[in-house]
Amino acid sequence: MRCSLVTLLLLLEPLHFALVASRVLSTIAYRGLVAWLELGAHAVVAVLCVGAAAAFWNSGPGARRFVTFAVIASVARTIQSVYWSSLPDDTRPGDELYIALIAMVIGAVVLHSVRTTLPTTSPDSSSR
Repeated sequence: MRCSLVTLLLLLEPLHFALVASRVLSTIAYRGLVAWLELGAHAVVAVLCVGAAAAFWNSGPGARRFVTFAVIASVARTIQSVYWSSLPDDTRPGDELYIALIAMVIGAVVLHSVRTTLPTTSPDSSSR
């Protein structure tokens, strides 16, 4: 379970960012500032997911919180890119709701897995 969650965080968002960036970089100057900001936000989410995967793999003290934040950011990025995006996508009209629901279900399953896999840590427990 741990390996699959790390793979999910480590591969999916960076690959999505790479695919979006490869489609957009040649024409991003014509798309404007909003496209630059959106691409930058996608890059930040990819970096968060890679950092969360490393924290989760090493069972760092704040790994649960970091992974939770990264998964929520990933789901929010998916919903944002489906409903409002200045970047090109291949979503068929009418599929937006299904993609958003699938992203939320996968996010909920990942968060549940993280909550059951990693123990909670408190500041007092590390000094004992």
